[in-house]
Amino acid sequence: MRISRSTTRLAVLAGVAALALSGCGVSDAVVQPGVAADVDGTTLSVAEVDETAMDTCEVFSAAGQLGGSLTGAFMRDLAVDALVRVEVISQIAEENGMDADAMLEGDEADARTQLEQIVDTTDLTEDQISDEVVRFVAANNFFSDVLLAVAGTDTDDQRQYLADWQDEHEIVVNPVYDAVDLAASVQADETADLSVAVSDTARDLINAEMAEALGQGDGSYAAAMPAGQACQG
Repeated sequence: MRISRSTTRLAVLAGVAALALSGCGVSDAVVQPGVAADVDGTTLSVAEVDETAMDTCEVFSAAGQLGGSLTGAFMRDLAVDALVRVEVISQIAEENGMDADAMLEGDEADARTQLEQIVDTTDLTEDQISDEVVRFVAANNFFSDVLLAVAGTDTDDQRQYLADWQDEHEIVVNPVYDAVDLAASVQADETADLSVAVSDTARDLINAEMAEALGQGDGSYAAAMPAGQACQG
């Protein structure tokens, strides 16, 4: 479920899914004003989601060419998904006697190091690498680390574990965002023998962004996005 810790590892680190599966991860409960999601009593605020999306958009815009090709709604969906996953997998880790804080700190340190490596070759500045961006980038690797430890390497076992957990715990997402279906996002990774909890869309996005940032991209991914969209919008 993990690939090597290299530059391409950013595809796993930041590969968080925004899956539009109506009815998944939503209960009869109603979120309060200003709340983006509630994970078994722990709330994630709209402000937190907005800040994560805006800061990440800034990084994408400064580091490459994709910032102008992403909608604000798309980035906010990705931010909600990442933050929900961090909270869910933190709870799962604690339930299984693992030190979630220490694991997340380690993945965030790795993510920050990876991001700082592109500062010298792009318009990105260290000040733009906020804690919110680092957590966004680290979210999927943290999710994958814990899932591997508690459910093993088999994709079906991982899906079943997450489906069972979601059945037993309440995850309420504000309907302005895409719903979060934990089990549906566990896929077989084409570049490794193990599985990765990452959507094709998010993986392609980060791969393309990092290629642009490192001067290796051809602009094809950005060109394929709908014209006239900006992630600040």
